[in-house]
Amino acid sequence: MNGNENKVSESISNIQTEIESLSSQMPPILDEFKRSFIKSEVHDQDSEYHQQLEESKTHLQSINSSIFSLSNKIDVIGEKVEEGMMALNKDIEELKRENVFLKHKSGILESEYNGADEMIEEYKWKYNNSYTRNVLLILGVILMLVALKMMFMS
Repeated sequence: MNGNENKVSESISNIQTEIESLSSQMPPILDEFKRSFIKSEVHDQDSEYHQQLEESKTHLQSINSSIFSLSNKIDVIGEKVEEGMMALNKDIEELKRENVFLKHKSGILESEYNGADEMIEEYKWKYNNSYTRNVLLILGVILMLVALKMMFMS
């Protein structure tokens, strides 16, 4: 996991560098675009001003594509972090269940809080199982009703 953390850290520092670079490039490009646009509108017969405007538009589009690419990189990093967090959470929950099982098996209850905490975890597990079963049952009934309706309508 440490290798992934290093890669994510490097990616984040690269993204920060790119953001700083784009932030420093954007104001001059916008100023140039404003000047080119005004000159092009004032001197609409002169092709040189139109050429400058097109170059400014190209620079803006380049910056915009860089920002889009940066946004995609950030999304990918976010997904990697989320996957890592979900894996860690899953591991923690498995270890908690294993701990509860081992404590019950060995008969170790350290305090009333620990026993109450274990009871709460046990009832949460029962509730989640019942909830899942009920939701699946409702979805099954709805699916059967839709299937029956489609059969009788055709």
